[in-house]
Amino acid sequence: MESQGNSKNCSEHFNEDLKGFCKDCFAGICFRCAIGKHRNHNIVMLDEIDGGDLSTQIDLFDNKLSSIRDKANNLLEKARRFDSHHDRLPDILSKFREIIEKFESGVYKKMIVGELEKNYMQVNEMADKLAIEQSEDTRIFKMPILDSENNDELDIKDFEYISSIIDDRRVLIMKYEQNLKIQKTLIAEYNHIDIDEHIIEFFQSLFIVKKKLTDRRIIHYFEWGNKNIHFYDVVNHKQTKYLVDFDKYIPKFCRTVVTDHGRLFCIAGRHQDNMCCNWMLEYIEEKKCLEHRAVLNDPRSDFTAIYDGEMDRIYAIGGNDAKNFYTNCEYYDVNEDKWVRIANLNVARDSAACCIFNSRYIYVFSGRIKFNPKEITDVCEMYDIEKKNWEIISLNKKNRWVPCDLAMCYQISPTNILIFGGFDRQNRTNATFVFNTSKNTIERASDLPTVGSFSTMVFHIEDKNLYTVGWNNTKKNLYKYSISEGLWSLDEDFTI
Repeated sequence: MESQGNSKNCSEHFNEDLKGFCKDCFAGICFRCAIGKHRNHNIVMLDEIDGGDLSTQIDLFDNKLSSIRDKANNLLEKARRFDSHHDRLPDILSKFREIIEKFESGVYKKMIVGELEKNYMQVNEMADKLAIEQSEDTRIFKMPILDSENNDELDIKDFEYISSIIDDRRVLIMKYEQNLKIQKTLIAEYNHIDIDEHIIEFFQSLFIVKKKLTDRRIIHYFEWGNKNIHFYDVVNHKQTKYLVDFDKYIPKFCRTVVTDHGRLFCIAGRHQDNMCCNWMLEYIEEKKCLEHRAVLNDPRSDFTAIYDGEMDRIYAIGGNDAKNFYTNCEYYDVNEDKWVRIANLNVARDSAACCIFNSRYIYVFSGRIKFNPKEITDVCEMYDIEKKNWEIISLNKKNRWVPCDLAMCYQISPTNILIFGGFDRQNRTNATFVFNTSKNTIERASDLPTVGSFSTMVFHIEDKNLYTVGWNNTKKNLYKYSISEGLWSLDEDFTI
């Protein structure tokens, strides 16, 4: 049986296929959902969904409908026995007739059943139940009292309360309509799916390390000023180095980002004559080469690059053109292969610590604002992705913090951001801080095992650890942070 209008893509991550069904949230989920906010929930394979999975919601809806119908009946009966404010009755009766017309004309039926008709048999059966309940509700509001010319016994307050009940009912219907729009992507086509094959594919996506260099368990590092690219498997502690096929050297002070889909990009920087470039290069694993993509709006160096997995965007924040510091910011739409400008920072800076927060905000901490003598700003900003504007954050307990350039930050909880490492005016630091977004406070946390400055992306692996490559005063290190323990360590097997 072919589903009409049935999307197989996740409603939250539009480029991901549905893999399973979360019974706790009553929603279809993809691989990213399964390892993200649904990871501790009761999940079944999409192929295993049956009518039983919908029975709880159907019973809940039936009970709510029955309860609301009984209350409306009781209130209408009570309304016959009370006096009314006669001058307001025509408006009230008109509102009730409008509601009746919506029931009779099929507005609510179209709202709910219209979506259900696109689903499989299990959801259609649910639609039939709702249609029956709807017709019963219509009869309730056809009671003679609404057509009676003798309105002396009506009470305005009772009618207003009934009206509020109906409004609540309308909100409930809209809520379930939204739920059902999601459900149309949930039901598997039972007769044409190899269950064993899909189970294997699902669990491979969840638990098996893919044998590709751009996997999220693989740390990458591009050597500036030559053509060496390094990959490090943090699970097997295996390191690989390739000479990339590219007609120029990897730009100095470039930034690199790998997306959730395994696409690896090298962004801007300075080429051999020390001029800033606007290159967007993608590493093609099969050919071991770099290929050009859409160029940035601004040539830039020493900026901060961060990846937004929800929107599949790469943001370039601040930077410089080798002479002036930038307020300019932009993002790369990975699917569209284009760069889009966003609002400018309030303070021009490069090498700031930046991160995406709750898929809604971009936080920017410190950064360099003058080359010689070097100056660091202590101004922190937040960008609202939906409102598209920057605002300066007023920090509490700011004196406990050491602003740096080439520091790094990353969200570690629903309210906290980890800020670590970097250069103050003269020296690298091993200091780590936790910024609380709800209180705007910064507190000192567990130090790095050695001083370090950072410009490569932070890798969040298996929801347990953060990894990033940094420099101390003698060599490059792979720093590892345990989110649960709040402690840093070095991966001693990593060497460049």
